[in-house]
Amino acid sequence: MTRGFIHDWLALAGLTILVLLGSGGTAGAATSDSVIGFQGAVAVKPGQAALDANPYNARFGLWSAAGGGTLLWTESRTITIIDGLYHVELGEITPLPTDIFSANADLWLQVEINLVRHPGDFVAGDLFSPRQHLAMAPYADVANAAFVAGSAGELSQLNSVGSPVVESFVVGTDDGEILVRNDSHAITGEMTTIDDEGVSALSDTTGQVRASLSSLLGQGDLYFVNSADTIVATLTSNDEGQLQLNNTVGDPRVYLSSLANNGYLNLVDSTGASAIILDAVDGSISATGTKNFNIPYPGDPTRRLVYACPEGPEAAIYVRGTAKLVDGEASIDLPEHFALIAVAEGMTVQLTPRSADSYGLAAVAVTPARLRVKELMRGNGSYPFDYSVMAVRKGYEHYEAVRPTQAAQTLGAGRSPATVQAGREKARRQALARLQAAESPAGAPAGATRAGAAGLTARLGGVQR
Repeated sequence: MTRGFIHDWLALAGLTILVLLGSGGTAGAATSDSVIGFQGAVAVKPGQAALDANPYNARFGLWSAAGGGTLLWTESRTITIIDGLYHVELGEITPLPTDIFSANADLWLQVEINLVRHPGDFVAGDLFSPRQHLAMAPYADVANAAFVAGSAGELSQLNSVGSPVVESFVVGTDDGEILVRNDSHAITGEMTTIDDEGVSALSDTTGQVRASLSSLLGQGDLYFVNSADTIVATLTSNDEGQLQLNNTVGDPRVYLSSLANNGYLNLVDSTGASAIILDAVDGSISATGTKNFNIPYPGDPTRRLVYACPEGPEAAIYVRGTAKLVDGEASIDLPEHFALIAVAEGMTVQLTPRSADSYGLAAVAVTPARLRVKELMRGNGSYPFDYSVMAVRKGYEHYEAVRPTQAAQTLGAGRSPATVQAGREKARRQALARLQAAESPAGAPAGATRAGAAGLTARLGGVQR
């Protein structure tokens, strides 16, 4: 039965009544068996006789206006006052009209009690005024979204046509579940607990899961699902946050994580191999292709200019320039920034004379800070020349050009996709067992209880079976 919720004060000729429209029991839709739980507290002024001669005749009415108006419903009955309190179920004797709440924006409650036990019908002195205004917002919600209690801790909130829109369940002794349905009866929201861990899912208008949030395996996971029920994005809190983006069939293509408190980005190619890795642990960038700059082609908007970086098996640095030989000798001070990061051992120098009369050039002294050059054959020529100096960068003396495949494709710390999937499958199996156990009993009213396993697939962890 439907029950309402409101409280206020009514006064009459020295008497005060506290009116409580309270809740209680289970309820159906706004039909003729709907009731309003009504509790009143009656107090008398000093000097008046105590109210202890039960029962009393009372009449209750719902009107369309605060004064005058149309009487929409009335009920006469006896009440029993104990210690100044009484309780009745309005609508229990005279059923409430089926549309009294939905068809009326406002209602006023009128109370009459024959406290002096005069004979005959009710008189003006029995009327408590003014009538009490009942705002329709709470009543419309209650009447058009009633509750139906089922077995095993189930509770359904129904819409105006009697279909469940919110359903809650107690599963076993420890777990709970809440479902939210749209007008088409498709589940658009789900929240559940599994082994003290929470899972929630959001679905589209057809009931297909599109997002799932869970704390399975003791860590937070957020999944996004495409129209083919494939996980296309995963956000995981595995003590270090990780974001995974998949292709249309669910294969990982992007990993982003805070690996070891450092940022980590891994872009994967169509074969599943790492193609580009940005690792803040050592500040490195790894790629299977070339490292390029890509700019518009100067003077031609139909083309682009793409240069590739030089590549080699070491972490090399270089400096180059042009100097002048004087009387067969030259001394070049290399830039300080080069000298600070260059390893002296293994430095190489290339020299190119700008004179056809040169006997050739030799680098007779090479350090990270200075370069000394002389002309061959004890020559004493004076002319410009170009130089290029290369060295290994400090800190990368033991750079490994050949590495194991696993080291080149590390996806970062935390759960592997196989571990995540194992946890999700565990959740699905448990959900399916619960749904099968909660099948609607034979003969249950249509739309009044939860759909069974055949009508509601378990959709935990982000993918609908």
